[in-house]
Amino acid sequence: MCNTILGYNDGDKLNKLATNIKFFREQEALTQKELADKLGVSRSVVAKWENETVSPDLETLITLSTYFQVSLDHLVGLPYFQNEMLLELNQIYKTNDEGNIKIFGVVDYLYKNTKLQECLLKFIELPLKDRRIIEKIFNVAVDEFCKRK
Repeated sequence: MCNTILGYNDGDKLNKLATNIKFFREQEALTQKELADKLGVSRSVVAKWENETVSPDLETLITLSTYFQVSLDHLVGLPYFQNEMLLELNQIYKTNDEGNIKIFGVVDYLYKNTKLQECLLKFIELPLKDRRIIEKIFNVAVDEFCKRK
């Protein structure tokens, strides 16, 4: 499968940082302007972080991680925070499947993208026949997209 579809290929840390800043800002029910005011930057700077145009400097990353009460690793999208969850998952389900790491990436992506969450919630409420049709369409679309890469 094409890893870039979810925006979680290994070399794309900026994407995770941008997604995380937006996610944690929204979790705090802050607008870009409100977060910018708390950090002493302009709203357009926060927008650029969230649009992957620029990255915050180290001092600002530390301030963000402190404000959002998450580790720097988690904020910038490094997988270290997932290791503990992976160990717990392996203990609960008695599995040592390396694919679980990819599943955490998918779950993390879904959790942080509320529009996609809403679509998937509607999707799972559909009758099985309709879900299968949409799954086929989705698989074709993903396959075609990946061929272009």
